[in-house]
Amino acid sequence: MAVINERTEARFYERTGNGYVCKLCPHGCFIPVGKYGRCGSRRADEDMLIAYTYGKVSSLCVDPIEKKPLYHYKPGSRCFSVGGVGCNMRCRHCQNYAISQLSSGKKRTTYERPDEIVALCRRERQNIIAFTYNEPSIWFEYIMDIMKAAPDLECLIISNGLICEEPLRQLCDVADAFNIDIKGFTDEFYVEVCGAHLQDVLRSAKTVHGCGIHLELTYLVIPGYNDADDEIERFCRWVLDELSADVPVHFTRFHPDNEMTDVQWTPVETVLRCREIGMKCGLKYVYVGNTLSDEADDTYCPGCGMAVVRRLGYLVDRTGLDGSRCSECGYRLNIIPRSEKRAQLRYDVSCRDEDHERNHRGHGDSAGSGLSQPGDRAPVRFSGLYAYDPPVSDVLRHPYERSPHLLQRDPVFSEHPNPGVSGQ
Repeated sequence: MAVINERTEARFYERTGNGYVCKLCPHGCFIPVGKYGRCGSRRADEDMLIAYTYGKVSSLCVDPIEKKPLYHYKPGSRCFSVGGVGCNMRCRHCQNYAISQLSSGKKRTTYERPDEIVALCRRERQNIIAFTYNEPSIWFEYIMDIMKAAPDLECLIISNGLICEEPLRQLCDVADAFNIDIKGFTDEFYVEVCGAHLQDVLRSAKTVHGCGIHLELTYLVIPGYNDADDEIERFCRWVLDELSADVPVHFTRFHPDNEMTDVQWTPVETVLRCREIGMKCGLKYVYVGNTLSDEADDTYCPGCGMAVVRRLGYLVDRTGLDGSRCSECGYRLNIIPRSEKRAQLRYDVSCRDEDHERNHRGHGDSAGSGLSQPGDRAPVRFSGLYAYDPPVSDVLRHPYERSPHLLQRDPVFSEHPNPGVSGQ
């Protein structure tokens, strides 16, 4: 028997004429009745706008937190990673396009209620949950309900940053850390390669940082597209001026994928040069990704220069840290250590939802899969199982080691219709 999900009303929309205007992200899609938003996560029914991908899980994995990448939030920890379906960008180089770009074919998901996801997380003995692989902001209702069911879990959001301010602030109420992709530093790049606008993403980064949530940024360096020295320098100076020198920045190597298989791998020398530019601009924590490096993935104390965290792939040595301080000189780094639960104000999510009583009416369709952060490739599903990339046996393990009951479920297949929508 297939597991059937229930209809869940979306948040942040207005009824207008024979359809709805979605206000979750800056696209502001007008969605006629019977059609879908450009992200695939909103469906217009006669009576309300539906969170169509609510509970539709494409990917589950226990990951090293460094894979997100988050280097300064509890380094050396693991997290329970959950991915859904769809994205509000259409990046030509997306490595998880099979689950983020719904119009590409059949997708496979399993419906999980919020309490079932919490139970899986606890069964894996994890207290950190990461929403990743596809764009989590379009899963807004589902994330809020999961955190309402388990407010003690620590929440990571790995996002492209394309979300309106009010829903983002509500996500900040339940989140402990964000990694936001800055995919380039020109609006032309965003429009031509990603189908979005740069300023919307920069505003989100400033909002998260202004809310006091731990923030790290990832910049995927693509040869010939966003790797010019002046563009990298303008990005680094923006981080310094608009955020803080303490915000960690990850420059990661591009690899050919999706519609950009004709573009070469980013040379290692290029990401190392980007790191050097960032450090010369005054950023304290600049890293390289998708490559092994002797020093460029280590965290150095800005006070005395000692390596306080050493990394080789996902192997982490924290012996230079004393809590969040350098064990040599006592300098306090922008690191949240494993020993601490991040002190933050968590609003009662149920209070926010008093005016949002969900209508539950059954329907029998499901779709499937999800996108990701560079380097944070989603698990690949084969015959109801999951394979991992990279298969590092001493770091990753099968997420169903102690959760065999899910393997007995019959996943639901369906083909998502082509989105009929006009976006702004």
